[in-house]
Amino acid sequence: MPDVLPIYKKYLPLLNLEVIPLPSPAEINKLSGTTSDKDMPVLASAVSGKVDFLVTVDKKDFGKMKGKCLFRIVTPVEFLDAIMPEVLKAVDTGEEGQR
Repeated sequence: MPDVLPIYKKYLPLLNLEVIPLPSPAEINKLSGTTSDKDMPVLASAVSGKVDFLVTVDKKDFGKMKGKCLFRIVTPVEFLDAIMPEVLKAVDTGEEGQR
């Protein structure tokens, strides 16, 4: 894994990741019944943060919601498959220095 660290450091900034704050109880309550209670804060944060992707391995609770949200619910592998072409394109064109 030490060989991966330089790649990680190079590509991570290109993702423009953002930390989404915890949702308020009101935001959680609006989504009541859409998924399990334990996952409600995650879903509410994704909705309020207007995310592009919700990355999860929780197929049981979030799998049934795929295609029903304004964002894509994907596994980590699906996320990498979706974003890597864009990341590599940015690196190839030198855009990473502009961000």
